[in-house]
Amino acid sequence: MSSELQRQVSTIRKQHLAVVPLQQGRPSLFLTASEAAAVDVSTIYEAATSGLITLQQYDGRFEPFHQSLLHPSSVDLQRETKTAAENKALDVEINELLKLLSLYAVEASAHLVLEYLIRRYRIHELNSNELLQYMLVAHDTKVSHTSLQHFCLKSRFKHFSSHFGIRSLPELSNCASWRTPCGPFCKE
Repeated sequence: MSSELQRQVSTIRKQHLAVVPLQQGRPSLFLTASEAAAVDVSTIYEAATSGLITLQQYDGRFEPFHQSLLHPSSVDLQRETKTAAENKALDVEINELLKLLSLYAVEASAHLVLEYLIRRYRIHELNSNELLQYMLVAHDTKVSHTSLQHFCLKSRFKHFSSHFGIRSLPELSNCASWRTPCGPFCKE
């Protein structure tokens, strides 16, 4: 038993995937980090499943994701404890969903699903290239702007700064005005 626990801890340390402490907040497309920390995953899950049901009315290809990425058991999923093979399989599924979501990137329902993927599967950290591709397709949405500024650009800044001689990541003026209402878990 203790050897299994030690193996999991060493895997987490090797991957540098430590769970973010609650006081530091949670990532969100719609809320500030501290506001997002007050919203539990099950609330975000409920909003995401309703968003997926709405999207499924447009396109039946969303149906398999009810039984995988947005299955009720996914609320308790911790990617940090998964093996490399399991995470790779998750990455494939997440990439498929992101490609499909990009077709409906301007829909609020797609944003709700994306919010869940960020919170539960940490796609802003572990699938940042795919998230960046999704956001480029949806470049004219407010959610895309927020995501690019807060998730993709921060993780890619060192790469960009070395090529373009940029010393700091510019903050966009009036960032709060870009945040959009996010449905059932937004206080705005």
